[in-house]
Amino acid sequence: MKRVELYQKVRRAVMIDGMSRRGAAAYFGINRKTVDKMLVFPEPPQHGRSGRTYSGKLAEFTGIIDQILADDCPLRCDPGFSSRTGSDSHLLLLR
Repeated sequence: MKRVELYQKVRRAVMIDGMSRRGAAAYFGINRKTVDKMLVFPEPPQHGRSGRTYSGKLAEFTGIIDQILADDCPLRCDPGFSSRTGSDSHLLLLR
């Protein structure tokens, strides 16, 4: 929340109170380019990605990859499945 409050304070100081951009940068201890960005946008940009994204090189293969993972789930979801050997043969030796 600190970021939003700083954003509002900088915008008010420059746009309403008449402080210079350089003065606002010095007063708030931020870069002048940051002040310029704060004045362009009415509120801070949201962080993070929205939705599922893929690499450009993998984009044409995403359907195939998703299908392979979906088909493989019953095998991987089995409690006796060992990811190292790919089977539960090691359990037979212990029994």
